[in-house]
Amino acid sequence: MPYLDLPDTRLFYTDQGDGPPVVLVHGYTCDSTDWTWALPTLLEHFRVIAYDRRGEGRSGPAADHSMERQVEDLVRVIEHVGCPSPVVVGHSLGGAIASCLAVERPGVARAVVVLDPPYAAEPAAAALADGLVPVLQTEAAWEAVTGLWRAINYTDETPGWLKVLAERRVAADSRETLHGGFVSMWQHPGGIERRPTADAYLARRRCPVLAIHSTRAMSGFEESTFGDPRSRAVDWPGAGHWLQVERPAQFAETLVDWVAELG
Repeated sequence: MPYLDLPDTRLFYTDQGDGPPVVLVHGYTCDSTDWTWALPTLLEHFRVIAYDRRGEGRSGPAADHSMERQVEDLVRVIEHVGCPSPVVVGHSLGGAIASCLAVERPGVARAVVVLDPPYAAEPAAAALADGLVPVLQTEAAWEAVTGLWRAINYTDETPGWLKVLAERRVAADSRETLHGGFVSMWQHPGGIERRPTADAYLARRRCPVLAIHSTRAMSGFEESTFGDPRSRAVDWPGAGHWLQVERPAQFAETLVDWVAELG
């Protein structure tokens, strides 16, 4: 099995297909199997690299889950497999990592795609997240994250099996990963987690951005941050949080068409 050994952990990854490189970054409490349902179509068009983030899936545990380290992991994966200037696609926390890559390491990614990232929270959502941070250091961490998923991540469109999968993966995570992964974005030094600091931070993404959200409010916000005329924001009302799992064909088609438009 392919692993990238780092000084403080090891990362599991897969590298399949031919064509323009696409690197997939999964979200909080998830792993790279989240892309499985879209992979058959993506592999018809792209070389696809997907990895399990530190502390998740088949990758090793880690003490440091900071956003700086998560971005560096992404860079190391890109360098290790030899895919210069990929399109980086991130879901949820992975979307925040992809956006931070675009800001902090400009030129590494040709373009970024974000799927329902949880950044740029309004005050009510920010207060909820602030209150969750200390809970994630206690024995109530698993119950708190599962409760959060049930409160905000599911819709009538979310199948029952996906809810079971999401909650079983929460149960499989260590408390250190639950806390560290959440804090990596929620105490981000650049302020990506909440408005208004997120507005200025995300506006520093100078590469093309494709943003896919479940609400028009968030896709409209993304449009206000774009710095490249090829950027685009779309919304899929009614979808739950795992857009690429609930609507894999729509996700794959949208990605293939947009990358083709980039030239």
